[in-house]
Amino acid sequence: MKIQSLTFIRTYKKIWILIAGALITILFSLLPLEYSFPFLIVAGGLLAGIIIISFDCPEEFDSIFFLFIAGFLIRILISVFLYFIMSILQRDEGFFFGDGYNYSLNGWAISQLWDRGIEVNKINFVPNFGSASGTVSNYDFFNAIVYSITGYSPFSLFFINCLAGSLPIILIFIISNKIFNREIALFASAFYTFWPSLILWSTQNLKDPITNLAILSFLYFLLKLRYSFKISSFFSSCFCLVILYYLRINTIAPLFLLYLIYFLFFIRIKKEIKLAIIIFLAIITFAVSRQIFTNYLNASFFETISTERQLRSYGRLAYFSNFKIFSLGSLLVYLPLGLFAVWFAPFPWQVFSLNQIFAAPEMLAWYLLLPFAIKGMRLAIKNKIKDSYLLIATIIIFSILLAIYEGNVGTMYRHKAIVVMLTFIFIGLGLHSRLYTNSYS
Repeated sequence: MKIQSLTFIRTYKKIWILIAGALITILFSLLPLEYSFPFLIVAGGLLAGIIIISFDCPEEFDSIFFLFIAGFLIRILISVFLYFIMSILQRDEGFFFGDGYNYSLNGWAISQLWDRGIEVNKINFVPNFGSASGTVSNYDFFNAIVYSITGYSPFSLFFINCLAGSLPIILIFIISNKIFNREIALFASAFYTFWPSLILWSTQNLKDPITNLAILSFLYFLLKLRYSFKISSFFSSCFCLVILYYLRINTIAPLFLLYLIYFLFFIRIKKEIKLAIIIFLAIITFAVSRQIFTNYLNASFFETISTERQLRSYGRLAYFSNFKIFSLGSLLVYLPLGLFAVWFAPFPWQVFSLNQIFAAPEMLAWYLLLPFAIKGMRLAIKNKIKDSYLLIATIIIFSILLAIYEGNVGTMYRHKAIVVMLTFIFIGLGLHSRLYTNSYS
């Protein structure tokens, strides 16, 4: 059946491309760009999914493409539903999260200034033109770029994030299948596809879906480099780091560290090429780290960490807001508390609103699945599955990073998505070993 499906796609792909091209041409000629562009994102997203699956896992096309279509469609429908509900309620012009609305307002203002030939950057925007959020980030400028192309089109931003939140379905399957097997990959992808919070974040105008996609793509290309060193994969992984540098710079240092270690111990290429790449990465790491850690070098290291964490500890969802980190010892004392919050929050007593109530069943499911995750990691280490070490290291590093810096359950819950999606792979391994007792025992 799968072979027939692939044969059908290959035989009639030219006809489908012509039909799709004709429909898109008609659509663009009939509708203004702000209305037609979201459909172009959907069409381009489906094509991207087909291409990725066809190149990496053509034999599993039917299974992965079904999950991808299901996840993409669910996200699009929820995005549209939430937008119209919020519009009816006359809240934030249809944006479910205030952060997304602020990004949009700033992006639209910047694009309008660009149209008038006014130079705008991160330094002069807030003092000269104001800001809906009181600040401005690179993601605001990403909104501006989109609006400069499409006009005022919130659905374009929503659908871009729906796509960014759906492509990991494919990447998680490919990574899991390469490291373990098909059944584990299906478990992991299915968990990600239908996990409620991961669906919700990717239906909105937030930077998290693109950030998570960039991190997962980075790991995907890094694993590809282990099996076959290609310049295209190397520069693709570097491009992922560039995206993260502009969207969430604090992820760069740990990922560069993983990059260096992986190249040093796991990728087999000529010593001269490996040495050149390691020196290149070391120089980039040093340059980026200096920019990231300037504040820490100019002041007390632990005091700066404590101050930044306490700045994030605000509102009803704050946790451990009075804890001060003033030394290595106090950091080590706090770390278990922070890790406990990362892995188990939000707690039942932190449910204050309707959208937080929806998180309660998800967290209950998470608590029930965690033993399988622990079992999966134990089996991966016991069986010396070296490629899995990269995923385990990423989970540990990002858990520690979140534990140290986060102080609000709401933002931490969003930011720990990369930890959750990688943990699904080991949950899949744990469940598979439970169902098939002879596998990875």
